Amino acid sequence: MRLQIQAYVFYTIRASDPKLILDYAFEQKNKIAKAVEEELKKAMSAYGYEIVHTLIVDIEPNSHMKQAINEINAATRLRITANERAEAEKILQIKRVEEEAKDKYLSGLGIARRHQEIVDGLSDSILGFSVNVQTNKKKTHLFSWV
Repeated sequence: MRLQIQAYVFYTIRASDPKLILDYAFEQKNKIAKAVEEELKKAMSAYGYEIVHTLIVDIEPNSHMKQAINEINAATRLRITANERAEAEKILQIKRVEEEAKDKYLSGLGIARRHQEIVDGLSDSILGFSVNVQTNKKKTHLFSWV
């Protein structure tokens, strides 16, 4: 009898949704358990058995499926890691470029101020020179009789 019940259980699980993806099978355990319960009630009532409740404790895929699931999970995590690493590198590059732009801006300000100081110094020198030249011209005119 145990083998017969087991056969009904396996048949019902396979027939419940043959296109069900394994990831979703874990989420749909209650739905599958309800389908097994209904099928077993129909089949076993003829033999005098009453099925009260069915419980699916765990879904155990074969070793090939487990390996495939683990590889998919690992690949997904590696892809996420690569994306995060690329995003971090992008942020670092943006920060580097912003710092370079800021350095160049400040360097340009310094050069502009230095040039302005040179021009101001030259202007002061020219003004001072022109004042001295005019003063000297007046003095030479005053003493031109000598």
